[in-house]
Amino acid sequence: MLLEQLRGWALAGNKLPIVWMPPQRLRDDRELVRARIDAAEELTRVKLKILSMLKRREIQKPANYHSKWSRSFVAWLRKVIASLDLAVAPVLERLVDRFELYKKEIGKLDKALRELSNQPRYAALKELRKIPGVGLLVGMSFLVEMGDLLRFENRRQVAAYLGLCPAAHESGKADDRKGRITRQGPARLRKLLCQAAWVSVRYSSEAAESYQRIKQGQQKRTKKATVALMRKLAITMWHRAMGYGVSSELQGRGGPHESIPLEASP
Repeated sequence: MLLEQLRGWALAGNKLPIVWMPPQRLRDDRELVRARIDAAEELTRVKLKILSMLKRREIQKPANYHSKWSRSFVAWLRKVIASLDLAVAPVLERLVDRFELYKKEIGKLDKALRELSNQPRYAALKELRKIPGVGLLVGMSFLVEMGDLLRFENRRQVAAYLGLCPAAHESGKADDRKGRITRQGPARLRKLLCQAAWVSVRYSSEAAESYQRIKQGQQKRTKKATVALMRKLAITMWHRAMGYGVSSELQGRGGPHESIPLEASP
């Protein structure tokens, strides 16, 4: 395919595909948002390791335990460490130390993320947060990962960029065979959209009705209904953010404003 593109360019003067290049400002903003997402994933891994170790040692969690991991629960873990075998206690102590370290790291990253969200180039965030299920992290991740929103001409292109459209498999007489979603584009944003979709089902009657309508009471259609909500949520966010325009700091090069074709090698 690349050879055909180059032959068409060299022999017939056909236009080469356009590549959008995000500006340095946007790449720097992505570093912060992605660091916040990675820290949350690391914290989740540590929590699961701690719970798994307690289960292997058949240690019952206290009655006041809940998923938010309060200070009292962490204090209880410190007491458990003192009663464990000398070979196991250092391992659990290290995990608890990592848990507290990641909690502090997330707090610092959240503060920096709130400061970044107050910049004029992310003015659309306030409108995005009005959507059920969309918070600070989901909204900022959407804006920095999507970049120049003017690159997308319609909702189909938005879904295709996020990998939320079905792949097509055609062979012989069999046509229009739809498979799983392509899963192209930023996986981080897809994961956050999935979480946001579930929150919207919980707190939005409209989203809950759409989910139940697509699911049709069948357990096997759960994933299909979830993906449909993720796509609808992403398109809604795109429409609302477009109403605020796109800052020149996020446009970059190679978009509809400044088309730069690929340079062909001799």
